[in-house]
Amino acid sequence: MKIIPHLAICLLALYAQSCTLLKEAQNDGFTDGLYEHRFGDSVYTSYLENGDDTLFVHVLSKSSHQFTLPFKKDDGEASQHTLSKRTFDIDIITIPLKLRPSVEGFPPQLNTNFNGNIFIGSRYDSYDIDYSRSPIGTLNQEISHYGYSIGGFGGIGTTAMNPWVTQNAIEIEYDGVIALAGISGTAAINDFTFGLGIGVDFLLDKNREFWIYQNQPWLGLTFGVNLN
Repeated sequence: MKIIPHLAICLLALYAQSCTLLKEAQNDGFTDGLYEHRFGDSVYTSYLENGDDTLFVHVLSKSSHQFTLPFKKDDGEASQHTLSKRTFDIDIITIPLKLRPSVEGFPPQLNTNFNGNIFIGSRYDSYDIDYSRSPIGTLNQEISHYGYSIGGFGGIGTTAMNPWVTQNAIEIEYDGVIALAGISGTAAINDFTFGLGIGVDFLLDKNREFWIYQNQPWLGLTFGVNLN
């Protein structure tokens, strides 16, 4: 049982490290739309448009106005803008690694069986736009991005069926079809997501009453692609 907390700590460390990696993502993930816009001590609702080398920001207020954030500029002051938004999130995810706890005398198991799932949840993205002055006096734009999603998933997969995982109730070996469901917290880099999930499996054939992992929780590593 000691392997479970150790692996959980490793997976949590990987998840935390992913948030650091997100800070290196550039503006490829910027999409046109409405954002909460923080500049100085003020908070606005702004509409963002992407240009070839410039971000166009339309501040929506009683005194609506527009300004630009070019990748480079020759004058002006160093400044910082933060643009963030929440969106409905739909992903296709897989759980390439599942850690099952000890059941019926079996030690903890690390499974890599095929599965495919739909994830539905809420996604948050935040972009920090900074201008720092270079040694020759120009202001260069730097964009840092982080994002995360929280939600639920469900799908189908396979599992190895044999006498050992049915307490000798069957005499054959085959790949059983399962349904799986759970919750997941994921980090997001543009269209890709990865993180941690907790779920349960349900064997769909007549041997489900003998399967020792029926309705038993597991901890898994998730990886997916954003659909929207």
